[in-house]
Amino acid sequence: YSIGQKWNLKTGFVKNVGFGERNPQKSTKPYEIDFVPGVAFVVRKKVIEDVGLLDEEYFLYFEEPDYCLRAKRVGYKTFLVPDTVAYHKFAASTSKVGLLVFYYFQRSRLRFIIKNIESVYLPLALIINIGHILVVSYLISIKKKTPLLMVQGIKAIFENLLSFRRARSTFHAQTECTDANN
Repeated sequence: YSIGQKWNLKTGFVKNVGFGERNPQKSTKPYEIDFVPGVAFVVRKKVIEDVGLLDEEYFLYFEEPDYCLRAKRVGYKTFLVPDTVAYHKFAASTSKVGLLVFYYFQRSRLRFIIKNIESVYLPLALIINIGHILVVSYLISIKKKTPLLMVQGIKAIFENLLSFRRARSTFHAQTECTDANN
């Protein structure tokens, strides 16, 4: 469904690369990308020793972009290998849980933003993304006649605001580690 994503670390928006395409750059050689999906995630032991494991606070969604960014901050790069093929049935497990998918996606998205956006850009990124969640959850709630979807969006926002300091402290720890390595 996608070969990875590019992220904008000023707004917090993430864009799929090659959605529905196997190799949008038509390259035969590996090339650098911000993030690769966990369905085809191969990590060297040394990276795990230096970066640690996936952040369990995500539960669903955004754990791979977070991991790739953490690896990048300590000097590693993420590459797409075009000759590799991984088959993944999109939303095979999450399509059965309905409203929770929306909740976990929005919760993880905000966690990624809080945890990874530089302080100077964070207020605007939060305003844009919280506004986006509220508008989208409202519109979908109306369209599908599911008011609980709006509740799920609001719940995702409040949970992140309540855990803001804890998530933000990991950003400071990562950037201090990066500064020490430079």
